[in-house]
Formats: sequence, structure tokens, C-alpha cells
Amino acid sequence: MATRVSDTWQTVFNIINSIDYTHPHLSKYIYSSFPDVAIRNKEYYPLIVIQSPEFRQEEHGYSNVENSVRMTIEIYATSAETRDQLADKIISKIEESRSTLESNNLYRPVIVSMSDMTYSRGGMKIHLKRLVYEFKMVYER
Repeated sequence: MATRVSDTWQTVFNIINSIDYTHPHLSKYIYSSFPDVAIRNKEYYPLIVIQSPEFRQEEHGYSNVENSVRMTIEIYATSAETRDQLADKIISKIEESRSTLESNNLYRPVIVSMSDMTYSRGGMKIHLKRLVYEFKMVYER
């Protein structure tokens, strides 16, 4: 369990990275934080940011510990349509990947928050969708 944060992030990254993007102008860029280099260049969009997981530990009896794991996935695109298509693909892929999640000790993925925002950055209109997932992680001491 020494690599819980990085293992959890990598599991979610692998799931999202396996999504089939069929949009003709869609390049796939997935990061752990928003990259400074991509803010002024339209060809770098859409991009996905998977933030580092946050853990909240709860004890259950003498032998089990349960963590609530919260992860935020941000989708940045130059069109609302592309942003929403990617959100749909991510949501579907996470649902389809329950066995992969469970084999990596992540259970019951639930979207606890979803929000949209549009703003101007580097002379472009950027559409952001933020998906906040919560997972359960149970392990023995």
C-alpha cells in the first residue's frame, strides 16, 4: 500500500487512456495537471486532466480500513460538443471497467459532482467539464 496514490492515479489513467477517440480532429492528451504549453495552441485540445486522488480513511472494526477516494477528471475542449462527447466516453468507460477497478482495489465508482464552465484563454473559448468521482477502497490492516 506504499504506492496507493500513484497506483490509484495510474489505474484511472489507464482506463481513460484506453478510450477509442473517433473524432477526426481529436488528439489525445492526458495530464496530471493543466500543462502551461497547451494554453495558447488550439491543436493541443481537447485535453484531459486527472487530478491526484484524495483519500479519507474510515476504520471498520479491528481488521478492515476503508478509504473514500475522490478523483477529479477535467475535460478541456474548444467546443462544448467535443467536451460532452468525451465526458460520455469517460463515464461509459469507467462503468465498463468495474472489474479492472476492483482488481486494483477500487469499488463502487460514483459521480458525486459534475459541472461545466466556459472561459477565454489565450484568445480561445475553452469549454471545461469537471467530473468528480468517489470510489471505495477496502483493505486489511
